[in-house]
Amino acid sequence: MCRDVRDEAPRRCVAINDTRELDLILLGGVTGKETDGHDWDNILTTLGWLEYDHRLAHLAYYLGILLMPDSFAWGGLLLLKHYRRLSP
Repeated sequence: MCRDVRDEAPRRCVAINDTRELDLILLGGVTGKETDGHDWDNILTTLGWLEYDHRLAHLAYYLGILLMPDSFAWGGLLLLKHYRRLSP
């Protein structure tokens, strides 16, 4: 999951960061201005957080970076625990 957060964070950050500008080209080949916006525009508008789009984009990006080493440490601890259990 953390790898997905880290890998997707730059794309999510771009989409979140674009919430007010709506310049990002969407899957249909149009921008958010040419349609009714995009998912993050709808989500942040509904929550009343539209003014925090840039801060939320940075938060998503850095959260992905911070979670990656934690996931490696957690995986290492699980492997160590499993190894100790299997050792005679």
